[in-house]
Formats: sequence, C-alpha cells, structure tokens
Amino acid sequence: MKKEELAEDEQTANSSSHLLFKKTITTYSFQKATSLPSTSPAKRSHISGNLDGNQTGSSSSTSSTPILTAEPSNKKAKLSTSTHPEKPSKGKNRPVKRGIAPPEKYSHLKPLPDYLGLNLDIVFCGINPGQKSAQIGHHFGGPTNHFWICLHESGLTTERLKPTEDATLPERFSIGLTNLVPRPTAEQNELSRAERTSSVPDLLEKILESKPRILCFVGLGITQIIKSQLIPKVKRRKSRGDGKSEITNDPESLTTTATSSSSTPTYGIQPFKAIHDTSETLFFAVASTSGRVVQYQRKDKIEQFRELRNLLVKVKNGEFDSSGIPLIKK
Repeated sequence: MKKEELAEDEQTANSSSHLLFKKTITTYSFQKATSLPSTSPAKRSHISGNLDGNQTGSSSSTSSTPILTAEPSNKKAKLSTSTHPEKPSKGKNRPVKRGIAPPEKYSHLKPLPDYLGLNLDIVFCGINPGQKSAQIGHHFGGPTNHFWICLHESGLTTERLKPTEDATLPERFSIGLTNLVPRPTAEQNELSRAERTSSVPDLLEKILESKPRILCFVGLGITQIIKSQLIPKVKRRKSRGDGKSEITNDPESLTTTATSSSSTPTYGIQPFKAIHDTSETLFFAVASTSGRVVQYQRKDKIEQFRELRNLLVKVKNGEFDSSGIPLIKK
C-alpha cells in the first residue's frame, strides 16, 4: 500500500515540474544570430605622393593637382555596395538605449566646427559630434573610434593623425569634415528623426557651396536618412528616340531606384549625385567608425575606406563613368 502511495506522489510531482518547465520556456523566443560579413581583401591602390601633391621619396612636383595611380591588378576594383545593418551584438549585458535628449541636456557642450574647402577630394560627414569629441573639441575623438586608423590604413593619409590634427586635413590631404546634426550627444539615439531629417537641406547646401569630389557618410544610418529625403527628388536620365537623353520627372523612372535603395542602408557608392557648374559630387557611405558598432569589425571598416580610396583614384584619373547615376535637384 505504501509503495502505491509513493508512486502516486512521485507521478504528481513529475507532472507539476513538467507543467512549470513548460510555462517557463514559453516566455522565451528564438532569435537568429546575426552573422558577421565576410570580405575578400582587395589590392591596395598606391598613391604616388601625398594627396596634397607633395612627393615622398622623390623630387618635389610643381603641379598643384595630386596624381593618383593604382597598382596593376587583374581584378577590377570592387565598387559595389553591400548590406549589413549596424547593430551591436545581442549579448546579455547589452546596454539599454538612451531616449531622445532635449537640447538643454548637452547645452554645456559646444558644436564642432566644420573643416571644409572648395573642391576637396573627400568630405566625411558624421551624424553628430559625440560627447567625448565635443569635450575635447575635435572630430572622431572617442578613444575607441576607428576613424583615424581607417583613414591611415586605407592610404587616404600618409600618416596616422590624432583627433587634435583634424583642422589640418583640408590643407594637407584635401579632406574635409562635417556633421549632419551640429549638436553633440552621448549617443546618436538621443537625436529625434525629425531633427535628423530637418538637417538634410543644410548639409546639401554645404555640399553645393564647397563642391567636393566625394561626400562620404560615416554611418549607414545617415545614408538611410539622406535617401529618404532625396529619392523622391531624384531625376533620372531618360533615353529619347534620337539617341540623346533628357532629364525626366516620370515617376515610373524612379520606381527601381526608390524601391531598391530607400529601405536598406548600404555602404559603397550611393544612387544619386550632385551636379555643379564644372564638376560633380558623388556620394559614398561607410559603416560607423564608432567602436560600439561591432557588426563591422575594424578590418571591415578599413576595407570600406580602401574602396572609397579606389573610387577617388578612378575619379581623379577620369576612369569612373557616373553617367548612369541620377541627379539631385533642389
């Protein structure tokens, strides 16, 4: 009799444990792991002399225009785009995102100055100054930021500069610096979407005035904001019966660009350009160089900067055909 009672009690306990486990497990959901991008190393192009035109290891040149050359290669330089959202790893100790911060929260921090010039090779545009950058008064000043490493390792500068040397970039290397939103915050999540989008016209005005060869967004989030504002305004060239082309506002001609470009941010060449009187500005994007962005490791970011440099080489040597890229119109 006692054995039967013990067996019955054991069965009841097992049943209760099973129900408790079943109830607990339903509070969790499966999340697919985000894989890191795999990149194939591209051959580094070689700059004959600095980007400011001064020769190294040879006699100085009298030309004010730097000469860019690429190493012989059997492979064509990759200028295609790749899609990977900038997301930190989903660890257990992932920090909680900050909410939108009112301007008075960081009113003690001053905006950073733009470092621009007329007809620069590249202008880099961040989303807004970080807290550390604003505290020291220099762009990309965070201790874990990869910007200055990427700039040097890609060959865009002949030496690794410090954030305190940011003002020397236009004169020494024909590189400029600016931000989409001027005011500093600790994190970009503290900027509202309305604040970001309302800053787009001011950024475009800077580009139309300074006329760089390439504007490079540092952060795929900026790319998404810019695209959302520009895609409806992009005009594509439409072929005519006489073999010539014309600018058109036909919505059907915008369908492919809008649907393929506005939803997912990508790095690489962007599907729009700005036209000036005698030149044009191409748009490029790289992943955020912040150390907090772990979806792209440092080597991946350096590779993207190398692709940017490869594009610059082609543009300066007249080897890049941009005729198929839609135009930005005010």
